[in-house]
Amino acid sequence: EKLIKEKYQLPKNDLQDFPQSVNGGILLYEFTNNAFYVRQILSWNPWMYTGYRKSSESALTNSTEDVPRYEFFDRMQNDGLITYTSEKIRTEDYKNEHFAGWKVFNCFYHPSFTEEGKKYVFNNGSQIIISITELGSITGIVENKESNSAVVQYTTTKRATPFGKFYNVSEGTTNCQAVFVKFDDGWRMQ
Repeated sequence: EKLIKEKYQLPKNDLQDFPQSVNGGILLYEFTNNAFYVRQILSWNPWMYTGYRKSSESALTNSTEDVPRYEFFDRMQNDGLITYTSEKIRTEDYKNEHFAGWKVFNCFYHPSFTEEGKKYVFNNGSQIIISITELGSITGIVENKESNSAVVQYTTTKRATPFGKFYNVSEGTTNCQAVFVKFDDGWRMQ
């Protein structure tokens, strides 16, 4: 067991990059029909937007009014792993002929780890542990006396951390094997 754990560095943390900040797209504000309207664009294609709804003149500041919630972070926040803040920053107005005169803001989301979430933080928060793979058990040893070798069959078990469910981690047991050769000073793993 010790040689297998050392060679394959078990238990092993499976890591996922985690954003320090997320660009949530842009908000476009238009004054038309005596009212302000806002449209959120999720990509730089102005026709790809999530909605067009009435807003207010007070939203034309850097306040977080009209900034939609970020569902991915909402679910982590609901599970007590992170909290996050939203930010809206005014940028240069659109020059596109279809949206001339619209006021433009970028949306950003900034996560912070809770005490529970910090248990799974790696590399100063730039990565999180989404699963842990551990040595399960030795399930068999087949020794070949002629070649002074043995095949050791064993299992590893992968379990998701609380962050794992957000990255669709598959849990389970895997059957593995390792070859050992006997030398004068003992067994060595190949």
